[in-house]
Amino acid sequence: MIILLYLFVISGALLVVLSVPMIMGRIPPNGLYGFRVKKTMENPDIWYPVNAYSGKWLLVDGLGLALAAVGLFFVPGISLEVYS
Repeated sequence: MIILLYLFVISGALLVVLSVPMIMGRIPPNGLYGFRVKKTMENPDIWYPVNAYSGKWLLVDGLGLALAAVGLFFVPGISLEVYS
């Protein structure tokens, strides 16, 4: 179960790291990274606010994943299936 803890915490941390440049508006329109839909790709005036908003939710999700993984790890008697 310790391997799953590491996997979930690292995954959450990765989401947090990926969200920060989006929130700060440092990611220009591109085909690989960001909230990529036709409307955002065509207009940078839409791209940056949409990516800031989605980056904030990505940050919340990453923190939630990491905190839930740590919190559930210490629940006594939790099975591997329930934890995963």
